[in-house]
Amino acid sequence: MNNLTQISMGNQVPKTLQPKPACHTVRDYLPCDSWLKFFREQFKRKDEPVTVCIAAICEGQTILGAADRMLTSADVEFEPNLDKLDFLDSFPPEVKYASSYNQKICPITNYITILGAGDSGLQMDIVNRVRDVVHKRIFTHTDLYWGVREVCDLYVSIYEEIKQKRMQLSVFEPFGLTGESFISRQLEMKDGFIREMTERMQQFEFTFSDRSAVETIVTGLDMTGFDSKTGKSFLSPHLYTLHNDHLTCCDSVGFAAIGSGSRHAESQFMLSEYTKFSKRDETLLLVYVAKKHAEIAPGVGSGTDMFTIGPPPGGTFTVLNNVEDLELQMLDKIFSEMTKVQKTAFDAAKAKVKAHIEAVFKKRSEKSQQNQIATGSEKSIPPLDNPK
Repeated sequence: MNNLTQISMGNQVPKTLQPKPACHTVRDYLPCDSWLKFFREQFKRKDEPVTVCIAAICEGQTILGAADRMLTSADVEFEPNLDKLDFLDSFPPEVKYASSYNQKICPITNYITILGAGDSGLQMDIVNRVRDVVHKRIFTHTDLYWGVREVCDLYVSIYEEIKQKRMQLSVFEPFGLTGESFISRQLEMKDGFIREMTERMQQFEFTFSDRSAVETIVTGLDMTGFDSKTGKSFLSPHLYTLHNDHLTCCDSVGFAAIGSGSRHAESQFMLSEYTKFSKRDETLLLVYVAKKHAEIAPGVGSGTDMFTIGPPPGGTFTVLNNVEDLELQMLDKIFSEMTKVQKTAFDAAKAKVKAHIEAVFKKRSEKSQQNQIATGSEKSIPPLDNPK
């Protein structure tokens, strides 16, 4: 008699499935749905992925992006120095410019890139498997081009495959079951066991989504553009975000950010009146400024790596930090000067507001004194104290 038969017949029921005595836990007091909600809130992942990754479309045909370098795993957090990779000088320019040693910027093809945040182990497992599948088809079918949305769908399918495998190991395998056999053999099982297994599955879903959370940007150019005049396709930019397996298209907005610094970065785009047809130089500065402002968020590193894809036809994935004559340090100097000007202007504005408030209270005090003299009364409205 196997474990499934024993459980379904009520013989030798494991302790975890036996009825509980008195109501001593929160679970005993709550119905199933309320218990699951309580479980999720108690064990919910409290911290967002501590990083920032940004991507934006410019001039309607080019993509610019940036990411910090902070690496986090369990209780380890550090920022590697990627500015002094001398061995890159021995590479040909086309190899050097396309080489990304920032683990958050992962080129999949010459025109498609993935930026990742969150559970680094899960993220790299998915990205490596995505890259293997993509490259295998490129080498075997040279006439087939990968679309950005295709890569997104592949990412989601691999994510789901990994999640289902982990669920099989932690939920079903201890009882000699699989997901398929649990569904097909429910007529043989007792109702209590089915409810318990259903709760285990839901608990796993919540825990996996929270504690193994991944955030992803998939961006690039593909042949989905169409010229109605010539009837020909052309390279068109696309931008997607993924929160675990939830996909969002950001083509209309034109920019996206993930990680703990995402809100700080996105606010810069909204304040600057950005559009996806903004000039390349303006967008380059905006992406850099957005990343620098995101550094105020916890866990975002000060190091910055930037990349570009496009414009077509010859603009393939390029790490801007590896282009010698570009001198990205210039952006840091410009940002510092801009910050000083903004601080000076803000200080001047604060002084004007302070002077205005003091003038208001002074006028109130003078008016109150005049009323006292005119009426000869001691019961006039007392003047308000000046703010400190």
